[in-house]
Amino acid sequence: MRSVGFLVLASAGPAWAVDHQAIVDEVLVSKNNDTTIQFIEIQDPGESFPNDPYHLEIYDAAGTLITGGNVNIGDVASGTTRIYVSTAAADTAFGTTGIRMTATLPANGQACFINTGGVKIHCLAWGCITQQIIGSGNSRAPSPPDNLSAQLQSSFTYQLATPTPNAANIAGTIDVNCPTDPPVDDFIPPDDFGIDAPAARPDAPTHDNNNGGGGCCSASGGSGSALLALLVSASFLRRRRRP
Repeated sequence: MRSVGFLVLASAGPAWAVDHQAIVDEVLVSKNNDTTIQFIEIQDPGESFPNDPYHLEIYDAAGTLITGGNVNIGDVASGTTRIYVSTAAADTAFGTTGIRMTATLPANGQACFINTGGVKIHCLAWGCITQQIIGSGNSRAPSPPDNLSAQLQSSFTYQLATPTPNAANIAGTIDVNCPTDPPVDDFIPPDDFGIDAPAARPDAPTHDNNNGGGGCCSASGGSGSALLALLVSASFLRRRRRP
């Protein structure tokens, strides 16, 4: 049954033919205790980006857009594999040239890559949050301490490592996304309930990846598919707890 669902979704692939695999993949919030040195990266396998202009929106832990948190990325050239958004101080510190970010990233916050139609292609939340912004794809990461950044790994989890501004990510150390989050119940395959789970988009960058830190919070601002997935998960847990 799952393979059939996958094939049905795969046949609808042209609907996702552009910009859908972009992921917020690295966040730095300070260097040498200087919170003016900050950057965010977005990575992509090299798709076309016809839905210009693009934006990066930055939120606090409660899901509120922060001051200066709407960064105009503008037009993105087809085949782009990395978008680098940085403060002036970060460019000075690292010798880079990025799309200018004037907002101050919070220690616990969120960022979403958004197209001109308002579609949140991917949202990353780092640290302890209370209201998670939901997009077409979603990830969690630890809050990066001073001199380290949270970096996406091939496993779609995030590790803390030496910053790689406008360059490929490297492996680092694993940490929990938020130490105070409650634990998440173990996953039970949908077949245990005699039904099939709704098939996920084959390459969707949607990962809660709690890194052992448990669940978190409320969700808002999401696409219908992402919210449906949350509701389905809640339904599974209710079924599991029946006597």
